[in-house]
Amino acid sequence: MYVTKHGFERIMSRTSMVVHDILELIESDSVISLGKCHHYEYLLFYSPIDEDFKIAIVTQDRQSLISIWETFYHLPAEIQKIDQKRRKRAYHKQRDYFFSRLERNKKSLIKVTHDLPN
Repeated sequence: MYVTKHGFERIMSRTSMVVHDILELIESDSVISLGKCHHYEYLLFYSPIDEDFKIAIVTQDRQSLISIWETFYHLPAEIQKIDQKRRKRAYHKQRDYFFSRLERNKKSLIKVTHDLPN
C-alpha cells in the first residue's frame, strides 16, 4: 500500500502508531469499513498506543492511504456513523491482529533459536 505525503503527515500528527503498523492493520483487514464515498473508503481502526479510535481514508481499491481522521470529524452523509458496536468490533479486530502477529513472531523466534549452533 502506498502512503501519500498528506497521509504520512496525518499519521505522524494524529496518531502515535508507526506507518507500517497502520498499513498492516489495513492490509490484514483488521479494520471496520464505514463505507465508500467519492472514490474513497473510510476505515475505523483502534490505536492501542493512543487508546483511541481513528479513521483511515484510503482509495476504494485500498492501494493508497490518503489521510487519518479523528472520530469526531464530520463524516460524509453516505458513510456509516461510528457507534458502540462498530467501536467494539474495531477494537476486537485490532486485538486479534496483534495476538496473531505476536504468535507469528514467537514461532519465528523459536525457529531461529533452534537453528543456532550449540
